[in-house]
Amino acid sequence: MIQQFRDRLDDFERFIADLELGAMIPAQYELTYVNHIPRGEKISTLADVGRLFPDFARQPRQERFLPHPEGINWRTITNLPGRKGRLHATIRTATRSARENIILFELTARGYPGDSSKEAMWAWFDLGHEWIVRGFADLTGEEFHRDVWRRKR
Repeated sequence: MIQQFRDRLDDFERFIADLELGAMIPAQYELTYVNHIPRGEKISTLADVGRLFPDFARQPRQERFLPHPEGINWRTITNLPGRKGRLHATIRTATRSARENIILFELTARGYPGDSSKEAMWAWFDLGHEWIVRGFADLTGEEFHRDVWRRKR
């Protein structure tokens, strides 16, 4: 995907140069990783979400007033190093085509390196990608990797 992005960005920059519209000056960069996790065998109710996302585990108690939630919307924001942006992680319930209920897990790196050079931009995207990949591994449990993606960490 990154090569396609590089190619399309080059095409766009040539287009605006041909029209003499001036240089593109970015204000922010963003990179997003999206997972659609079907609810079914491994996640039959939202009470099971904590097995896949340990930080989101509902604490079991014998007597609870509130029943299991009907929907979830959990979000965390973590600073990237060097004040270059933030990593946003969200886990929420959603519906996709054919009214299939899913858990939507998104990781978004958003920020700016403070330098508009191409080298700084590509270095920022490398940093954002690293934080998304490592954040994914940090937020998901062993069961997620074994049962949903069928791989070992």
